[in-house]
Amino acid sequence: MKNPKPSAVLGGIIVLIGLAGCYSATSGRHETTLAPASEDSVIAAAAKPDQAQAGEAPAAKSQAPAAPEKPSEAKKPPQQKSLAGAVEFGKANYYSDNMAGKNTATGEPYDPKKLTAAHPSLPFGTVCLVTNMANGKSVEVRINDRNAGKKGIILDLSREAAAQLDALKTGTIEIKLEILE
Repeated sequence: MKNPKPSAVLGGIIVLIGLAGCYSATSGRHETTLAPASEDSVIAAAAKPDQAQAGEAPAAKSQAPAAPEKPSEAKKPPQQKSLAGAVEFGKANYYSDNMAGKNTATGEPYDPKKLTAAHPSLPFGTVCLVTNMANGKSVEVRINDRNAGKKGIILDLSREAAAQLDALKTGTIEIKLEILE
């Protein structure tokens, strides 16, 4: 038997490597990658089914979709419902002094001198008017932390907010919480 020429062997190897790249190593099936068809090209192919061959993606239109003529026609992201005006009744207490300087859920350190509060679910940054139901005193606070909402306590107040509501002696008070913004 005659030995083949090295160039013929090399050529055969190159052809085999090229063919091997067309098959999946895991399934042994030939794989073809098609670019996703645009909605316009799918509609065009559906209108003219005789022009599209089986297994082929219809040609996409080369023009981009028209932009809206007016800014008001552009899609706007959905806006969250405003909670302003909502009212909640419950109990409030205030943070212990040993919490000073520790990070709140927003990452800002707790400052007993600021008018802030913790609530189980209101969005951070919500501004509320808190009224002590026993004496009618009110204070505006900003929600910057979370509390567990246990035993009907809907708000943990900063020391300054509790002082303005005359809640330091009693510790826990009945409140009306009105969302301002």
